[in-house]
Amino acid sequence: LILLTFAIVVGSCKASADNFVSFHESNEAQTSLDCLAEAMFYEARGDGKIGMFLAGEVIRERVEDELYEFKYINTYCEVIHQPSRDDQRPWLCAFSYYCDGLPEVYNADKTREVASMKLAYEMAERIIYVPVGSRLNLTGNALYYTQHEVSQGWMDRTVITLVFKGHTFRKPLEEKEKKAV
Repeated sequence: LILLTFAIVVGSCKASADNFVSFHESNEAQTSLDCLAEAMFYEARGDGKIGMFLAGEVIRERVEDELYEFKYINTYCEVIHQPSRDDQRPWLCAFSYYCDGLPEVYNADKTREVASMKLAYEMAERIIYVPVGSRLNLTGNALYYTQHEVSQGWMDRTVITLVFKGHTFRKPLEEKEKKAV
């Protein structure tokens, strides 16, 4: 049922990657849609449609967060460009593709990459513009996702909401859950 609902929602999108602008090319020209689509493409294209959608849901949760560490971040671009919370490695970013020192490569001559980028834009449009009452919540309000092999101290203060392909999705523990830990 979730996959069918997902297919219906994603299948009705009309966005396009024709005007894709990477943040690394032009800070002023990039919109929320660009930031979200770029992040979904580079962070999760290997996990297919559902994986990209799940990554996008986490980013939306961060934009809308009013209780935790993201409460002062108000836009999709601010979420994507947020610095790491690792005091030992402050050069890191919350989204590894953005600050790994490697250029973001989008090959417009490769049919598969063009299709993946268009899909990222279509899903980003749905994530941003679908009204609250009509949204899917496949990640269970997750604010974080990592590859399975990542292990950080902050994870002790979270609960796993979903595991999908190579990623684990998490949300903060509730106050009563924190006291029990």
